[in-house]
Amino acid sequence: MESEPATECVSLIDCTSDGKISYGIVQPGSHLENGVPIVRVNNFDNGKLDLSSPIKVQPSIEAKHSRTRLVGGEVLLSLVGSTGQSAIAGPELAGWNVARAVAVIRPSAEYSATWIHICLQTPEVMHFLDSRANTTVQKTLNLKDVCEIPILRMPKARRDFIETCWTAVTDKIELNRRTNATLEGMAQALFKSWFVDFDPVIDNALAAGNPIPEELADRAEVRRAALADGTANREAAKPFPAAFQQTDELGWIPEGWEATPISKLLNTISETFPLKSVDEVVFLNTGDILNGRFLHDDLSLTTGLPGQAKKSIRKGDILYSEIRPKNRRFAYVYFDSPNHVVSTKLMVLRAIGNVNSLFAYLILKQEPIIEHLQMLAESRSGTFPQITFDVLSKVQTALPKDPKIVEVFTETILEPTYQKQLRNDASSDELTKLRDTLLPKLISGELRIPEAEKLAEGALA
Repeated sequence: MESEPATECVSLIDCTSDGKISYGIVQPGSHLENGVPIVRVNNFDNGKLDLSSPIKVQPSIEAKHSRTRLVGGEVLLSLVGSTGQSAIAGPELAGWNVARAVAVIRPSAEYSATWIHICLQTPEVMHFLDSRANTTVQKTLNLKDVCEIPILRMPKARRDFIETCWTAVTDKIELNRRTNATLEGMAQALFKSWFVDFDPVIDNALAAGNPIPEELADRAEVRRAALADGTANREAAKPFPAAFQQTDELGWIPEGWEATPISKLLNTISETFPLKSVDEVVFLNTGDILNGRFLHDDLSLTTGLPGQAKKSIRKGDILYSEIRPKNRRFAYVYFDSPNHVVSTKLMVLRAIGNVNSLFAYLILKQEPIIEHLQMLAESRSGTFPQITFDVLSKVQTALPKDPKIVEVFTETILEPTYQKQLRNDASSDELTKLRDTLLPKLISGELRIPEAEKLAEGALA
């Protein structure tokens, strides 16, 4: 098992079972709800496939492209735009097809899909693809160059070990991602139950025999069933009222609550960062945050920063892009940030009053809120859909005048959930660094299998 690694490479086309690499449907036509789903470039997501909203095509159109019909186990490679992204088609994709911008690679018995996928992610292959890409109009790879991609050939025992390590680390990263998605979903669901659907108030009203507004009758039936089968949390409902009141802004809300605009929870901050006092900073533009994640922490020389690099931030702030709310370019600043400067296209939102900014951040992450802001952004005249704090500040939510319920939710649900998510993110970051440093060293032979085993065991423990 400790054989020296070979540096020999074979062409990708020689690693296929049928000696062919093909691209998919050139003209998919309009979306057909009951049609055949296809994989497009925008479905690629960091080595995986996000299949939540696939385009579906007419079966008659798909039938003309049977050569790229998936059965599961193929390697998919993006050819246009964000070129060089790869992913393995799982068995759940059997019967799907792919778009023109995606190549389908069917591995041979000798070279597994995992090995081809690993090789496609190496710096050497990425450099090869960048050097071959046509960038005249849109970055594009042609199939001739794809067929010539160099795939590493080495002793099977070493290759199997590398695959095992890579799969274990990647699976752990994916588990962390799914766990965080579940935690987020639970927090969002409880927020909706308490502060949107008002389930505890309905439960209390039903228990007290108080009238339920007609607009809430359907929800009341759901809660009546929960009370009957014992799934309603009667202890959690104690601090909530047992009746409703009508408001002009939000309709029926719990008695003693009020329609609260974001302007009562957050203010927009525009503190200028003293760039002349330092040589390097971490600059964050709108593209550097995504759905709560900071995508880099790299230092940049202040002398080369763009003109929009102006704003200071601090721990507890919310960063929210003015541009296209549906793109979810927002994040919560959970760290001390004395060396961070952000773009003027990012709103810096800071808590005022007695509501924790993490709670306000959860409000702004609600899908109905994002959809509302996107609609307002698209209604303005301008180069692209954009909002201002004046627009954001008018978003309203129903909150109790007494902050106790919000405090309980924040302290017992929101903050513990967020801390768990941060720990999982930190674990994934470390695992990603391990994978990206371990793999080249294993391939080159710089790192031996026993050493790699110890490193991997420590990281996965």
